[in-house]
Amino acid sequence: MNVLLAQMTLDDFYRSTRESLNEAPSTGRIVALLVVAAALLILLAVLHVRYSRQAVPKTVNHQGRLTREASKALSLQSDELAQLTRAAEEQSLASPLVLLLCPSLLARTIATKAGPEREVLMRVAKRLERGKGK
Repeated sequence: MNVLLAQMTLDDFYRSTRESLNEAPSTGRIVALLVVAAALLILLAVLHVRYSRQAVPKTVNHQGRLTREASKALSLQSDELAQLTRAAEEQSLASPLVLLLCPSLLARTIATKAGPEREVLMRVAKRLERGKGK
């Protein structure tokens, strides 16, 4: 009897396979297959980009951070730093730090200024002369 059930099950299997192969494919299955294929392609593209990307070291230095640290080390006041920044922009310099690092540029800038701007820059120059900013 088990052999008969197994035989019927095997015949049923062959019949259902034959019928499913003779049927026209349904659009739902085709659409599902296309969606799965597209998802696999997208996944492969994302993984390819992720693994092909080279490890780039994180930038440690930042110009704004460096300017803040230098102004703290020199005990620059906000108006002094602002004046240095304006003077650097007028001379098309990349940073006010250039004026702090190059005394000749700072002296030339002081010579071209007048009034309160000159006084502020003179305070910065005197502070640089003293050394540690105190």
